[in-house]
Amino acid sequence: MVLYDRSATNLQQQIAILKRRQLKINDTKTTRNRIQDIGYFKLKGYCIPFYSKKDYFRSNTSFNTVYSAYKLDEKMRIILFPMLQRIEVQFKALLGSYLGTKYGPLGYLNTPMFATFAGKSEWLACIKRNEKRGRKRNEAYICHYQNEYDDKFPIWVAIEMSSLGDVSKLYSNLKTNDKKNFAMKYYHMNYQKLSNWLQVITIIRNICAHNARLFSKKIPLNIYINRYDHISKNNSKTLFGVFYICKTLLMGTDFFQYQIINLKQVLKQTPFQGFYEYGLPDDWCQKLLEKE
Repeated sequence: MVLYDRSATNLQQQIAILKRRQLKINDTKTTRNRIQDIGYFKLKGYCIPFYSKKDYFRSNTSFNTVYSAYKLDEKMRIILFPMLQRIEVQFKALLGSYLGTKYGPLGYLNTPMFATFAGKSEWLACIKRNEKRGRKRNEAYICHYQNEYDDKFPIWVAIEMSSLGDVSKLYSNLKTNDKKNFAMKYYHMNYQKLSNWLQVITIIRNICAHNARLFSKKIPLNIYINRYDHISKNNSKTLFGVFYICKTLLMGTDFFQYQIINLKQVLKQTPFQGFYEYGLPDDWCQKLLEKE
């Protein structure tokens, strides 16, 4: 491991680097403005799929093509993120209701709801961490439960103030029977699949929330796919697999169909076959819209 020793570059130098790497730039002023808007480091992530070899672009690749990939990714996140948000809200509501009615509002404090003591300790630490963050944001409901109920939060409140990643981990730490019953009752699948899918959408949700790149990127976790699923295991690391998860987990199909039709229009306007960069097959739209 060595210390980073490269010098920072200005816009003029960055454009010169791109030109040396054989990127076609027709309008230097527009290119400069766009790099200034999004940052050279972020732009480089969208350059990589267009390289023929390290640091050299494929023949006739233009800055406009690379920038179009960035704008496509921006639209992809805008389409995908609301679906992930709805899944999160639904999952939190269902899990809070399930655990609250079975174990009581404060059952997580003194009932063997968890598979291990470590799982319980992890959840209690998570509540304290999220309570502290909520106080900094001046969340009224957190102050209410602190002052009126001796700083004890009903399970559905604790879940609401937690991130999707926290609640996904809570679910994974429950007793196996509860995981089985919950997954089958609400999602009609085994708990291993639900646990995996929650991890996947947590990763993608965070990518979307932080405006990170989805374009030409493999998911860093294999999507659980079994013989009951209507997609190939070849899609286990692609965004097509994520859309399939959204289709399955979203309760109510109208919003999903609306978003997929929007995506179809976006891809039609892209000056290259962008759907391949997301692992979408030729018949991706038909597969996602067909009833199962």
